[in-house]
Amino acid sequence: MTLNVKLRLTTPFLGEMLPGRDGVRRFRKQGNCILIDSGHWLEQFRQAAHFTGTRVDCAAVFPPSVLLAASYHNYRREYSKVKVEHFESFRKGTILSTQLEIMNKPQAPTLEQMKHILDYVGAQLGLSPWGSKFGFGRFEVYELTKSC
Repeated sequence: MTLNVKLRLTTPFLGEMLPGRDGVRRFRKQGNCILIDSGHWLEQFRQAAHFTGTRVDCAAVFPPSVLLAASYHNYRREYSKVKVEHFESFRKGTILSTQLEIMNKPQAPTLEQMKHILDYVGAQLGLSPWGSKFGFGRFEVYELTKSC
């Protein structure tokens, strides 16, 4: 089963690479695509399933490996009142479109269970490869449908 997913960011989604010479943490890229840490996304799905008591086999879910980037921007993060870091980011309000592949296995999540998992990840965990524990990469599920 293939799910079409649209996520509306409620907080910025930050790049994760070490700062370059210009001091900016960038996204990992391949051409015009942003490379996704699929393992991180899968771990967030597992945590959400655990915390919500959703009994599913998250190993049946295959997150995307890339996102097409319509645009990304610089984000200035200030913390500890004096420290500043710069990131490439998707802005709050950006809608990210991607697909999730779900294998036909016992205990594979249904569309409804995946919606429940994504809702929890979006509200509590985030998907930003850097900074999800600081509240970055949070989202609301804008659309979730089965692909024809």
